This record gives sequence, structure tokens and C-alpha cells, in this order.
Amino acid sequence: MIKVSNLYKIYETPKSKQTILDNINLDIKKGELVLLMGVSGSGKSTLLSILSGANRPTSGEVLVDGELISKLPDMHISHFRASKVGMVFQSFNLLENLTAIDNIIAPLVALNLPLNKAVKMAQNALENANISHHTQSIVANLSGGEKQRVAIARAIVNNPKVLFCDEPTANLDRENSLNFIALIEKLNKMGITVVVATHDTIFEELKTKYRTIYIEQGKIVE
Repeated sequence: MIKVSNLYKIYETPKSKQTILDNINLDIKKGELVLLMGVSGSGKSTLLSILSGANRPTSGEVLVDGELISKLPDMHISHFRASKVGMVFQSFNLLENLTAIDNIIAPLVALNLPLNKAVKMAQNALENANISHHTQSIVANLSGGEKQRVAIARAIVNNPKVLFCDEPTANLDRENSLNFIALIEKLNKMGITVVVATHDTIFEELKTKYRTIYIEQGKIVE
């Protein structure tokens, strides 16, 4: 599903040069649940953003579901993300003044779908994320755990091949973190490849099979 070869991410200014990712080589199989573990500043979130197509590597190749996304033009990378990738953020990134279902329909605009089909897809996503009872709730009125489930519904509404999660439990208490873990296990069993960037040891309580990849100072370590 994902193959990374000789990947570097370097930020340069006239006075400095900082290597964020240093010769990353990585293979993730279809249907895997993978944890990218590392302390803050280790490079895991940058790697996740490159795998999702939100960021570009300085050099190297990234292949996702047969597409060489590291070489795609901006127009094509946007379509790739809209059609094949789901993303869950630490801060949820929801539109607080809109309802849950309106937040979930929003990403489908880029796919130019008929409204009735978009609504049906959003309803299915809400159900799969166990938050359908808040379909018409204004997001600002929801709890942190409920917002996270709305964010997950938004991420899976396009039936993605891969779900990327960046520090998804950072703003959740233990109970809601465990609820999140149970939900991504459910989605993984549905066939979605799941990649989570985190430093939260609560993920050790995953009950399903998973693989941990450790990142330290921009490098994968054994």
C-alpha cells in the first residue's frame, strides 16, 4: 500500500540547514495498522504529512496505492487526497459553527458528487464512527470525544484506502482515547490501512495486530 524510498526532508535558509527526515525507507502493507512512535520533534508528523500528500519531500519517492505521489502535480495530488486518503488531526480541524453532517459533507465538494449521494455517504460515515446520534448537532456543542468521532467520520467519508492519524489522542482523556482505539480497530478490520503518528503509550492497549515503527531524530530506528 505504501512504499517510501530514500526519503529526505530538509529545510534550508541562507544561514542554516535542518534535516527533518533522514533517508527514510519504509514499506506498509495493505490492511496493516501501523504506529509511528517518537517524541515530539522526532519527525513523525512530518513523515505522516508527506505520506498523506499534504507535504512534499526534498528528495526520495513515496508510492501510495500504486501512485507515485511525491511526483504528482498539485492538481493531481489534491484529487489523490480527496479520493484515497483520510486524515485525523490532533486539533480536530472542524468547522465549529456547522453541524456534524455538514462538516462531513464538506470534503466531498472536491469530488463533484450529487448532493443526495454526498448526504448518503456522510450518513454512512457517521454510523461507522459511532456518532450518528449527533448528525444535526452543532460541533461547538459537542464534547472532545464526540468531536474526535466527527473528525473520524469526515476522514472516512470518501472510503479511503489509508487513514492517517496525527497525535489523535493528545486532546482526549483516557476513556475517550480507548474509545478512539476501539474505533480505529473497527475501521482496520473493515480493510482500511491505518497509520498513526503518536507518542501516547495508551496505544499499547490495542487488541488487534499492529506494527510499531520508531523514529528518532528523523531516522527510523530498530
